[in-house]
Amino acid sequence: MALEKASAPSSQHDTVRPLSRIELQLDNETARMLGDAELAVRSLDRRRGDALAEQAFADACLHIESIANIKMTGKQASAQHVFRTAVMQPQQKDSKGEQAKSESLRNTDALLTACELGNGPIRKDTFGEIHRHLLTGTTRESFKGLLRTNAKQVGGSRYHSFGSPYRTPDPADIPPLLGDLAVFCDHAELPAVAQAALAHVQFIAIHPFERANGKTARAIIQLVFQHRGLISKAIAPLSLSMVISSHDYQKGVMSTMQNLLADRPDVQELNAWLRYFCTCCTRAVDEAVAFERKAATLQNAWLSHLGTRSDSATTLLVRALPGIPVFTAASAAAYIDRSFKRATSAVDELMEAGVVEQITEGKRNRVFECPGIIGAYAGITGFQ
Repeated sequence: MALEKASAPSSQHDTVRPLSRIELQLDNETARMLGDAELAVRSLDRRRGDALAEQAFADACLHIESIANIKMTGKQASAQHVFRTAVMQPQQKDSKGEQAKSESLRNTDALLTACELGNGPIRKDTFGEIHRHLLTGTTRESFKGLLRTNAKQVGGSRYHSFGSPYRTPDPADIPPLLGDLAVFCDHAELPAVAQAALAHVQFIAIHPFERANGKTARAIIQLVFQHRGLISKAIAPLSLSMVISSHDYQKGVMSTMQNLLADRPDVQELNAWLRYFCTCCTRAVDEAVAFERKAATLQNAWLSHLGTRSDSATTLLVRALPGIPVFTAASAAAYIDRSFKRATSAVDELMEAGVVEQITEGKRNRVFECPGIIGAYAGITGFQ
């Protein structure tokens, strides 16, 4: 699903216009949808009773976004594969697993970095910081924070049936364009969802880095949401919506990039992109909440069968499972803030009840997974 597919002659560039000067005219329907989308994203931060429940849900949203990010690159890694690789790789010396582990964990790292940076002023180097966290520890580490020095062509190839080719701006224009984008993201004059939607497309249009521009652009959505106060704990996994409607997403990005090249962008086309982005927000929230409800149904059934105290390590581990569907006894102990001994006893109790299974052999460095929660992730629309 990557938009970049071919190189263009270095003498040919499209001129990306500064986004901070845009005058946005919203029609009534778009304005209404922007308000609804903002309320939907904000709803993800509602209180869930206690810190453990909130952490498990926040981590579940991160997992959904990270898996969807991988799928946006055209890879078909299953949720189970992503979770297993992230936990089991440190115990195995497989180069392919190392790459897969780095991709899933670095996606999460970049998203968390974007949210953290969103708490402060947004500057030109903010985008490079996200990009560095995204590629550190991967096979593409040499590209981290590296601005491109040649032209790229986006779309218009045999991989895409829509739109004419878009030629990225001259490399010399990248620093000032990133500076302008930072100014645009740092201000609070537009509705937050509209600001994120336009910043996402503008970053893809600038295409500043040699690699991973798409993932960085998707992290910028969370950067803007955090900066504008829409999120503080749980992110909205918009990449999932983009996976589900991949053709509409790519078509919308391409047409909006072309539209923003004009002296006076077409108002109707801009509103159409914003409405599509709003549907991505609301669908992402709906999918995250649907997963939460499915997981809660499983958890309630398990706890009813187990009959354990509400403050027992076993109960806490059951409640934590959406956040750690694959785990070790040590990682479980850290997550539920209990001793290794108590966590191990809880794991053994859940194994006996059929809630979790050991997926490694032997008694050392054991790794466990929860098939029920893994199944709930696998059942998410777009992951099937």
